[in-house]
Amino acid sequence: VKKQKQQRHLEKIKKYATTNSFVMGSDFVVFISPDTNKMIRISGTGEVQENDNISQYNASERNVVLRYKDGTIHAQGDNNYGQCVCKDISEVVYAVSAPNCTYAVTQNGMVKTIGTPIDATVKKWTDITMVACGAYHMLGLQKNGKVLIAGQMLNKDIIDTVKQWENVTYIAAATDCSVALLKDKTVAFAGRENDARNDVKNWKDIVAIAVDSSYVVGLTKEGNIQLAGKCKTFLDMGRSSAKEWKNIVAISCSKSGIGAINEDGELLLVGNFAGDIQKVQQVWKENIVF
Repeated sequence: VKKQKQQRHLEKIKKYATTNSFVMGSDFVVFISPDTNKMIRISGTGEVQENDNISQYNASERNVVLRYKDGTIHAQGDNNYGQCVCKDISEVVYAVSAPNCTYAVTQNGMVKTIGTPIDATVKKWTDITMVACGAYHMLGLQKNGKVLIAGQMLNKDIIDTVKQWENVTYIAAATDCSVALLKDKTVAFAGRENDARNDVKNWKDIVAIAVDSSYVVGLTKEGNIQLAGKCKTFLDMGRSSAKEWKNIVAISCSKSGIGAINEDGELLLVGNFAGDIQKVQQVWKENIVF
């Protein structure tokens, strides 16, 4: 019975944690059903927005990009750099919104940039499956499990570290760091030498990762939360309490907040969230079919 429960839990993690189903922002949460591709976005005030045929939702401070099931994308928000003019982009398998640019990874492994990219060299990348953006740098995961890095103000040691990564299955980036989930369920980190988030190197059995301004969040195959990082109490805003969550099947981060869905489909939020958490959780319960 225990093995059957573990197997069901792993199946839910695979279904929700690795399919862009759950996104937490500074003042919203998004759920995309892997079964119906219906997206429900709940704002911090409890307002509900619904969209059909959505495969991915990604947001930056000023922009949002939706990737539709048919491989087209739609961006909205600030368009000062032309980053919302995406109507001619198709065959997209992964999309990311950055303040000045929308990035679209196409079926042929190329990166299309709409707007002003962090570094124009990303347009020459090949065999890419997904990308991740920090404030001044960008990562690209290749089909062979290696990672490319480009951007500004990058320390040479950090570049060398990222280029040495192999067997990577997922990447994430925050303002000043890069994180990778490896095939053997361990985690790699590239950032400042004294960054406490580097403690991820001691993790094992990790099936999903996310990162914010102070912490790397890891989801274990048992459904527990791991945190790596250090933060003064008044800046932590309760995020360290996420380690107490159990039976988690999906995780996400905002700039300084952590969100999760547990096995029963309940929404958990902690940290800096601009809204009424209890109201959002109630609206979630009323609208999300899990």
